[in-house]
Amino acid sequence: MLEPGQPVLVAVSGGVDSMVLLHVLQRLGHPITVLHVDHGLRGAESDADRSFVEEQARRCGWPCQSVRLDVRAEAAKPGVSIQMAARELRYAWFRERMNALGVPVLATAHHRDDAIETLLLNMLRGAGRQGFMGLPPTRNGIVRPLIEVSRQDIEAFAREQGIAFRDDPSNRDPAYLRNRVRHELLPLLEALHPGARQSLGRATVMLRELGGLTDRALTRELELRVKPLGLPLSDIRESDHPHALLAAFMQDHPLHPDRVEQVLDSLEAGGSGRCFPVEGGAWLLDREHLRWMPERRPVATIELGKDLELSPEAPVEARRMTSGDLPAHFGPDDVWLDEDRLAFPLVLRPWRSGDRIRPLGMTGSRLVSDVLTDAKVPLDVKASVRVLESRGTLVWVCGYRLAEGFQADAGSRSVVRIVLR
Repeated sequence: MLEPGQPVLVAVSGGVDSMVLLHVLQRLGHPITVLHVDHGLRGAESDADRSFVEEQARRCGWPCQSVRLDVRAEAAKPGVSIQMAARELRYAWFRERMNALGVPVLATAHHRDDAIETLLLNMLRGAGRQGFMGLPPTRNGIVRPLIEVSRQDIEAFAREQGIAFRDDPSNRDPAYLRNRVRHELLPLLEALHPGARQSLGRATVMLRELGGLTDRALTRELELRVKPLGLPLSDIRESDHPHALLAAFMQDHPLHPDRVEQVLDSLEAGGSGRCFPVEGGAWLLDREHLRWMPERRPVATIELGKDLELSPEAPVEARRMTSGDLPAHFGPDDVWLDEDRLAFPLVLRPWRSGDRIRPLGMTGSRLVSDVLTDAKVPLDVKASVRVLESRGTLVWVCGYRLAEGFQADAGSRSVVRIVLR
């Protein structure tokens, strides 16, 4: 985890685990900087913890930095628990200190019992792919040197070596599920099967190793399977490990395991068009692919006056041309319109249900929705498609079809060219 003599920041609460970690790292010859977080949740006891850590650091000659965080204010946000807020704020400060001090490694005192508790909690809550891997020994500059050492051995070492530490009574508060797992569930498992802790400790190591192998295999598989439109539904249906495949594919925007089951049920039923929202967007069963649909801002309506002036943020650009400039061919992203057939101001707006256009070369009109379906436009892209309107008549489904009767030709006196950015 660490090179010999490598400087390291150490997250220190003052409890037995972190105080033992400090002494072990010092004996191994690592220059140490102590980082202490006061979450401000236990009043005078929090103040005493901070004073204790700062005094121990002074005695041992360790540089020490501490901070008081407003955890309650963060936890007042919807859907944020006290523990979640404390963790997010704590690690944000650790990252800031790592960058400011130029020390890229932070050691925490998580041990084998923490790993077991985390695995059990993840399973109770509905573990995803990462949940089964539990606490990683190293990740993104965070190292856990005690991850395979038991709490019992840490406490015994502290007694033998006379290492001072603070006891946090909140670690026994049954209001926290982790404490109930620690003080009720694990002793029960040990009573039912002596040696359960040791077996579970081995299991956490095995699951981490298997998780690493699985990650590498799934990464290679997705490189072969994922297409520009997303992950083919046929590949998911035919897979003998669909849960793992979806977990890897969705890792940047994970769904709750119950929602993953709903995705698989929809696939089994042959459904398409179902949407599974998650923060930042939604997963979409779009025809033959599962694809990520990012949250989109509402499409604004824009007027295009006779001066053809548009802001740089507009989705199109317009300019006047002459019929002599007409290309032999132009595509649906670049239309050349006869200005005499247009009524200004033109309106560029999102398409609406019921909109109809008479496509170039056709005698009758078609629903814009059908035009987009024929073009196999993904559902998430459909929502952002615009149409260009002249006095209530659709001139252009932007990027897809031009309307009959508006195209410029060699006889046009003035030509308006509009290009989709």
